[in-house]
Formats: sequence, structure tokens, C-alpha cells
Amino acid sequence: MSDPVRLAKCVADLARCSRIEAEQYIKGGWVSVNGRVIEDPAHPVTTESVTIDPAAQLEAVEPATILLHKPVGYVSGQPEPG
Repeated sequence: MSDPVRLAKCVADLARCSRIEAEQYIKGGWVSVNGRVIEDPAHPVTTESVTIDPAAQLEAVEPATILLHKPVGYVSGQPEPG
């Protein structure tokens, strides 16, 4: 009997994608183990049948810009020369 592996690793191998993308498939409800939808990427699998819905498509994540106002005199990590 083989050792159990995380569902995310199994899906990454099956879909030939990264584990991050595999977790997106899993959390999106696109993956089933023995016919039951599993949404936990850490779910252990050994010899079970793992399938990905053929209609599954990952959505591109839009980039975000974060602006931070640092007031004069506020030390953010390294002391400023001065």
C-alpha cells in the first residue's frame, strides 16, 4: 500500500499544474475523490479515484497596487539617517 499524499499534490500531477493552481481547483469545488467533491487541499489520498471537472477553468487574479503613507519620523524597519 502506498503512503497517502496531499490531494493538492495529486491534482498538480494530474492536471500538470502548480500546487497553488491545484489548490484553486480544489477550493473551487472542481475536484472529486471517489465521486465526492472535496474542498480540502490537505485531504490525504492513496488509491482513490481523483477527477477534475472538465469544465474547470482558473480565473486570473487581477494585480493589486497597495499604497502606504509613511509619515515623517515614523521608523519602518531600519533607522533612517539623519
